[in-house]
Amino acid sequence: MIEQDGADLGERLANIFKNLFEQDFKKVLILDSDTPNLPLIFEDVPWSTSRVTELTMNKAKSSGLIVSP
Repeated sequence: MIEQDGADLGERLANIFKNLFEQDFKKVLILDSDTPNLPLIFEDVPWSTSRVTELTMNKAKSSGLIVSP
């Protein structure tokens, strides 16, 4: 658990990434259930279907991200 700082959720999430990378973390993963928008690799995903995980992982890989199930 990390204390959040920012005017809205987007700013708070961005600040968490920024602060952890400034502390020399090499990788950061943030999980939350109420992010109103996601990066472009999450467009055109049929949310609330059985294919969300598969398609999201494929989009992430095709964007050059390293993912593991």
